[in-house]
Amino acid sequence: MHKIPDTFCPAKWDELYVSFETNYAYSCCKSTPTVFREQVLEFINKERMNMLNGIQDSSCSYCWAVEHVGGESLRNRHLKTFDTTQFDQYIHNPPPKQIQVTVGNECNFQCTYCNPKFSSKWEKDVRQQPYQIFSDRYFWGLDHKQDGVMEKNITFLKSFDHIQRLSIIGGEPLVNKRTFELINSVKADILQMITNLSCKRSVLDDLFKKCENYKTVVLVVSIDATGPIAEFTRYGLDFNKFDSNFRYLLENRPQNLKVVVNSLMTNITIRDFDKFSIYMQEFLKIPNFEWRIEYCKNPVTQSMATLPDHYKEEILVAISSLRPYNIWGLDTLATVVSKTAFNRNMHQQMKYFMHEFAKRKNIEIPLCLD
Repeated sequence: MHKIPDTFCPAKWDELYVSFETNYAYSCCKSTPTVFREQVLEFINKERMNMLNGIQDSSCSYCWAVEHVGGESLRNRHLKTFDTTQFDQYIHNPPPKQIQVTVGNECNFQCTYCNPKFSSKWEKDVRQQPYQIFSDRYFWGLDHKQDGVMEKNITFLKSFDHIQRLSIIGGEPLVNKRTFELINSVKADILQMITNLSCKRSVLDDLFKKCENYKTVVLVVSIDATGPIAEFTRYGLDFNKFDSNFRYLLENRPQNLKVVVNSLMTNITIRDFDKFSIYMQEFLKIPNFEWRIEYCKNPVTQSMATLPDHYKEEILVAISSLRPYNIWGLDTLATVVSKTAFNRNMHQQMKYFMHEFAKRKNIEIPLCLD
């Protein structure tokens, strides 16, 4: 068996994420997207070669940054469960185990940390008037949108003999009328979908019926905070409606449907971490349920670099209170919060952006930004 390089990560081979709307392709949920021309893997193959040659490829900067400050990265966690006897197969580029496609950017939310690539509301807003931002201006830029997204998805997925896990994202898949068309046309062992869960109950009922076609269905529910802070950062959210749908999901789901809550901690959402963690603890002992916590790296103005130091002690205490539970990403969050230096310039840019966002939406910022 060949020696496994120190820079190796199986996710670069096991996972493939494709957006035919923007011609983005990337491997692993934390990898930097690349714009492909004709072949989906044309740039990813180069990144794989770097990993095999001991090079820390820049597309994996999210994990390199976590490891640099002494934290456990997603790469580290992948390697813990990796079967080293299978390494030689990776040299020959085996087919991915998980494929994720986007159904387009149609969305009912405009989250402060999202962008036009994943939200039609963001696209409409930016087309009317660009935001006067500086360091993150590229993040809210507009890309040329390709046509025939769903047809390309279906053709691409059918090119694989076997799909272990099919993951679907948007936009918001549960408000896209063609999502179920995609589901009906492609077979997989496991179906995964990422949703904000702000849809009609009838849509959830339709999804429950589809579950019988899969060994497992994983519904990844995005929520990061409670009350006014949640409704500000996830603009378009009615938290009470979300809570009602969330409880309906947990009480009525089929046995093969696993619920995963995915929470993105930005410099704003993390200030509600104490209340949010209390809200989440009610659900942590439910079977077939998981809570995963991630932290925002981009846009930089909403990363932990713009979190004033005087908030950190209280946040770290709230994080520590969750140690008895098995929560994915909790230790990494603690490391990032404690070791990320405050950037005053970025903080000022963050405030400028947040005030402009609130003014356009005619809403109040529900907390002090300093």
